[in-house]
Amino acid sequence: MINLFQPSIGEEALLELKNVFDSNWLGRGNKSSQFEQLLAKYLGVSKDNLGTNACCTDSIFSSIKLLELDPDDLVTIPTNSFPAVGSAVLEAGAKLAIVDIKQDGNIDLEKIPKDILKETKVFFITHYGGIPVDINSLRQISSKEVLIFEDCACALGSFQNGISVGSNADFACWSFDPMKLVSTGEGGAYFSKNMDFVEKLKIYNYLGLPINEKSGLDKSADSGNWWTYDVCMPGRRSMFCDFHAAIGIPEIEKVNNYLERKNNIRDFYEKSFNKSGIDFVKQDDPSISYSNYFMTIKHPKRNDLASYMKQNNVYTSLRYSPLHKMSIFKDYAYGDFKGSEIFYNSSLNIPIHQNLKDEDVDKICKIIENFDK
Repeated sequence: MINLFQPSIGEEALLELKNVFDSNWLGRGNKSSQFEQLLAKYLGVSKDNLGTNACCTDSIFSSIKLLELDPDDLVTIPTNSFPAVGSAVLEAGAKLAIVDIKQDGNIDLEKIPKDILKETKVFFITHYGGIPVDINSLRQISSKEVLIFEDCACALGSFQNGISVGSNADFACWSFDPMKLVSTGEGGAYFSKNMDFVEKLKIYNYLGLPINEKSGLDKSADSGNWWTYDVCMPGRRSMFCDFHAAIGIPEIEKVNNYLERKNNIRDFYEKSFNKSGIDFVKQDDPSISYSNYFMTIKHPKRNDLASYMKQNNVYTSLRYSPLHKMSIFKDYAYGDFKGSEIFYNSSLNIPIHQNLKDEDVDKICKIIENFDK
């Protein structure tokens, strides 16, 4: 079976893991700090404004919680969002508005109801498949005080005019789960240009302990009761550890090679689909380089095509399910969802991961062509 996603963990990660095992310390330490430094450099941000934790979902929930929103504060999200985003808003006790998307899967700025634009305190947008949302336009049509949070889980490797997506955000988060371009097994990262907010997130994600709190071993050099510690706020434990970092360090260093391979695969697909007349989500802005996390095609018989491809050992899918149709979220939908209906009724994500061989890509194209014949 040709997988929709597939990590590229190699022997370099095994060597890094061996070093971690030999150190007798599996928790957060020097490897975690090294991974953060590499990630910050790649994103073009200060390491001080970036943190890591157990998963991107934790970043979403903790960021919304720590805004301390009132029940009348409105958070607006596109229906094509990871469900954790909507759940985090409801759990925080804030108001939720779900709005329509365009046919590329991203939020449709032109269809956000005017009263929603005026009232929204926080936009939590998703860069679907790594295609950047026009954040500058969103700021121009919103209130001056609006906060824009960015779900960049699929956008590592997306740049506009040489600037990484999410690197100028009020808050942004990335995922390193087994399906992502860079995988650490599980893990996530978050960033904010607001340093105070980042420090608050770091404290909250580590049990409410001050970020400058020393370990017991470090304190034992100058304290008679080094096992005591202080807690300055309520918190939880969401940790990115050295064994996660050991897997991810070699991957960060190879990320540009992965992106080049994915871009070559997209070129192959586009040439084939243009020739055969198959519709697909196009990414034509010359100022943007994409992560190519998804290759999304459009087909009037999408379900039949997906079944046919599975029968021919190619796995496909469509992410995400529309929030406005889910039981928990359906009462928070605003406006019509015509763009969403078109997108969800015809779109299909096909494999575009960096491990695909040329013959795999050729096979996928021929399967789709044979289905249409």
